[in-house]
Amino acid sequence: MDRIVQHKASSTSYLLRRERLLVEKVKLGDRAGAREILNQLLGAIMFDNPGDLAVLKVRVIELLSVLSRAAVEGGAQADLLLRRNQGYIRTVLDFQNAEELCAWIAGPLEEFIEYVYSTRTRNSGSHVWRVIQYMETHYAEPLTVENIGRAVALSPSHITHLFRQEVETSPNAYLNNLRIEKAKEVLLNSPQAVKEIAQECGFRYMPYFTRTFKRITGLTPSQFRRRQKQD
Repeated sequence: MDRIVQHKASSTSYLLRRERLLVEKVKLGDRAGAREILNQLLGAIMFDNPGDLAVLKVRVIELLSVLSRAAVEGGAQADLLLRRNQGYIRTVLDFQNAEELCAWIAGPLEEFIEYVYSTRTRNSGSHVWRVIQYMETHYAEPLTVENIGRAVALSPSHITHLFRQEVETSPNAYLNNLRIEKAKEVLLNSPQAVKEIAQECGFRYMPYFTRTFKRITGLTPSQFRRRQKQD
C-alpha cells in the first residue's frame, strides 16, 4: 500500500511539473517544446490509467483549461478562448477511442499557441517583443544588453526600463531564464555532457551555469537530469 501511495504522489508531482512547463512553452509560443511536453503528459496519464477512457477525458479537459489559461497569460483574448474551450469539451466527450483523443488534442494546442502568436504579431510594434524575439533567436550567442540594443535599435537603458515596466524583470534575468529552459530541454533529451549543454545554451562559464540553474530550478543540472530520469 505504501508503495502505491508513493507512486501516486510521485506521479502527481511529475504531472504538475510538466503542466507548469507546458504553460511556459505556450506563453513563449514554443510549438515544438509545448508539443513534446503535451506528449509526455498524455503518456503519463495513460500509463497511470490504462484503458480508462473516462479518466483520460477528464484529464484532457483539465489540460485544455491549462492550455487556455496559458494562452491568455501569453496575451490571447480570454472571451474567445472560453468559447473555443466550450466547443472542445463537447468534442472530447464524444470520443470513443483513447488514441484518437490523444492525437486530436494536438490541434487545440497548435490553435492556442497560434492565438498567442497572432496577438503578439498585432502588437509587434512593442519594443519589448522585438527584444524577446531577438533573445529567443540568439540566446546561444554571447549577448549583452548593449549588443541587443544595437541589433534592435534601442538604447540599453531604454531596454532595461521597458523590461522592468512590461515584463517585471530585467533583460538579463529574462535571458537567463530563457537559456535555462533551453538547457532543461537538452538535459532531458540528449546524452550530451553538462558542460557542452551549458555552452550550447549560451553559458560560457560552467560555475555560473550551475549557480544559475540551481537558483532557478532548485537543483544542479546533474541533479535535474537524474531526478527527471527517476520520474
